[in-house]
Amino acid sequence: MSPYLRLIRPEQWVKNAFLFIPIFFSGHIYESTSWWAVLAGFICFSLCASAVYVLNDYRDIENDKLHPVKCKRPLASGEVLPREAAFLAVTLFLTAVIGAWLLNPEFFGLLLCYSLINLAYSLKLKHIPIIDINIIALGFLLRVGSGGILSQTPVSHWLAMMTYLLALFIALAKRRDDLSLKEKSGITLRKAIDGYNLTFVNIAMGVMAAVLVVTYILYITSPAVEHRYQFNYLYLSIIPVVTGMMRYLQLSFVLEKTGSPTKLIFKDLFLQMVLLIWLSFFAFAIYLK
Repeated sequence: MSPYLRLIRPEQWVKNAFLFIPIFFSGHIYESTSWWAVLAGFICFSLCASAVYVLNDYRDIENDKLHPVKCKRPLASGEVLPREAAFLAVTLFLTAVIGAWLLNPEFFGLLLCYSLINLAYSLKLKHIPIIDINIIALGFLLRVGSGGILSQTPVSHWLAMMTYLLALFIALAKRRDDLSLKEKSGITLRKAIDGYNLTFVNIAMGVMAAVLVVTYILYITSPAVEHRYQFNYLYLSIIPVVTGMMRYLQLSFVLEKTGSPTKLIFKDLFLQMVLLIWLSFFAFAIYLK
């Protein structure tokens, strides 16, 4: 793969699939106008996110050189020159924001907000414990909000809460991976790690997982949801949810393979099957029954 392609990390674009969540749950995914608007938003968000990844790599060159895996990144390995990376980041960002403005002014506002927050994250906030993982979670909320705007679908408080909790859980798992690396090799990749330890992260992950599952149970058993979907077996979707959470905890605590959530989704067949089963419940309830 080209070093420039690796630099923009297209595999990370799967995170931007969160833009499709509102239109999927609205039952309007077959409406071509809304679907194409969300797809265009997905492209804009992906380009903007890639600009952020390039900026992060640009600022973390020296730290990445010390990492056993990140040292192979294009900037850290010297495959791409810093000035080339800077030009690429600016080009991606300008293309994304211009496209967003032409698409929808409200979406442009959210994308610009995402960009500014991530700029602050790269410059300072990623070094502040707890704030750093909240910034990551906020990015996912902005993705869902963008999908709601582009598909003209209101984002419920349930969806917002579960998105936030899930993103926090995943961000904590990434911090746990950094802590494991620090214990094994003595390498500290970010200042924020000094504000965490394994005991804190383990407890926080357990709390997030528990609160997320309880929130999901309250959601699928709420009278409004039962009335909307008219599907008596939707409560059974708690099985793949709990199973998926347990699998992620296993990957974190037992196998210690949570460095990249995106890679887990692509490589872990267990998680893929659980996600497919969960999606099947709602696809049937919304589109097939």
